[in-house]
Amino acid sequence: MIVKPIEYPHQALQLEALLSRIRTNHPNISLINQDYQRKLAGYRGEKAVDFPLSFLPDDEYFILHDLRLWDGKRFFQIDVLILHAKYALILEVKNIVGELYFDTDLHQMIRIKEEEKEAFPDPIIQVNRLKRQFEGWLLANQFPAIPIYALIVFSNPKSILRLSSPQIQTFKNTIIHKEYLPELIPKLTSSYKESFLLTEERKRLIKCLKRKNTPLDTDILQKYQVKK
Repeated sequence: MIVKPIEYPHQALQLEALLSRIRTNHPNISLINQDYQRKLAGYRGEKAVDFPLSFLPDDEYFILHDLRLWDGKRFFQIDVLILHAKYALILEVKNIVGELYFDTDLHQMIRIKEEEKEAFPDPIIQVNRLKRQFEGWLLANQFPAIPIYALIVFSNPKSILRLSSPQIQTFKNTIIHKEYLPELIPKLTSSYKESFLLTEERKRLIKCLKRKNTPLDTDILQKYQVKK
């Protein structure tokens, strides 16, 4: 059951309004367009995981999109959070086209597209950090410690994942395509025996997550140096 649906990004709306008004020779027009396309890709990527997640039983899994929470020192963003009585599942969604290589020694992801190479931050480090931050958030908000699992989910069918044989053994249930979600999540659920979030505690947690969610509000005129 989706208890916090995905919403069209507020910043994408801001950028659309800005692009419709800004002069075409503005020095930051290229950057504005890039950021707008990146926002759209992120939104479409998250939207694409709703279909495979719809195969999960509504009365067991509670899904929240786009949470931006404060860990006491900084904000952190969770693309999709799934709450079950036995555990919490974080989905870090990537909408990237091309061949993707995971360098777990130098901690980076490399995309090859049309013979061009581009480096991205290591998503494994990213989800491990999110797990620690969410653990701290639960503790700070007086919720019980619960198991937290995290997945890196590639939502674009044109993403080609390249892992070595040892990496496949280590990360086959961590780095996945979205189509595998309805198969993997029930297996993950069956691996946990104890329930940590009873109905009332889960309701309280969902209510608190919604209340504490703090969407990013950017002054885009200042960010892109556009005169009012």
